[in-house]
Amino acid sequence: MLSHDTLVAEHIAIATIAADLRHLAGQRPLDTVAVARTRWMLSRTLLAHLAKEDLLLYPMLQRSAVAEVANLARRSAEEIGGLSDGFKDYMRRWTSEAIARDLDGFERATQAILAALHARIRREETQLYRHIPGTAAAPTVDGGARAA
Repeated sequence: MLSHDTLVAEHIAIATIAADLRHLAGQRPLDTVAVARTRWMLSRTLLAHLAKEDLLLYPMLQRSAVAEVANLARRSAEEIGGLSDGFKDYMRRWTSEAIARDLDGFERATQAILAALHARIRREETQLYRHIPGTAAAPTVDGGARAA
């Protein structure tokens, strides 16, 4: 069963790791060991979370008897559903060797993928999560509260 609190807790964990990666990507000299470790932690945490949302949350909301909710979930899945593939492409492209060859390019690519991730998190928390059955007002990844 999906829980709003669990999904937001996962977002908080993802945002924390993403902030660490954002900081590391801008450091010179680049700490390649810390970058590799942080990218692995983000990949593991993010891809498990995205799979849960893409395989469970979105389909559940798309089956809602409330047309507005079903349509919102369908539109959202179409607009922001490609993050998993984009993140996998980022991880494949930016190998240790590619990072060493182009530190600034790696930093730009990291900033871009993390911005897309942040946008997805904000959109899910402000538009979708309130439609999870049993959801009450709860804090979001930014620490604010939003009504159900």
